[in-house]
Amino acid sequence: MWLRPDPGHGIAEVRLRAFRMLDEPDVPDAPEAGTGSAATVQRVVLTQHLFPLADALRERTRAGLRQLRGGVAHGCATALGASRADPDLLARRWAAFLDGAPGGLAALGDVVAVTRPDGTRRLVYLRRTCCLFYTSAEAVRCASCCLTSRDDRIAAYEGRT
Repeated sequence: MWLRPDPGHGIAEVRLRAFRMLDEPDVPDAPEAGTGSAATVQRVVLTQHLFPLADALRERTRAGLRQLRGGVAHGCATALGASRADPDLLARRWAAFLDGAPGGLAALGDVVAVTRPDGTRRLVYLRRTCCLFYTSAEAVRCASCCLTSRDDRIAAYEGRT
């Protein structure tokens, strides 16, 4: 995964180098349907990387664990949504990733497919935790801000605002 920070606040761009789960057959209950890969991604990305980072941030800041884990969930979902694959497939992959994921990520937000003004569909993440916008000098709310109504966030992602 490659992230480019936004000079103002947040993340400007997310790219996936390769994501094997997207290429696997979509056959329910088959070993090759992504469950093994989901466990591997959970272990490598969450347990070995992002959760220790969130724990270190918690020790050094006033941010709560739920907020930090919400950021982890948002980052993972945003990386998945950056793919040009079918949003319905991506939503199933997100559900597979969350299934059995540590840290209570499933309760921290959800994904929804939106249609952009040009007619393309994409998967976006809607937070249930704060991104800590009030701590940035710009005090700019993120696009998935839980302080904004769900309908307004979807409308913004669809370019209807």
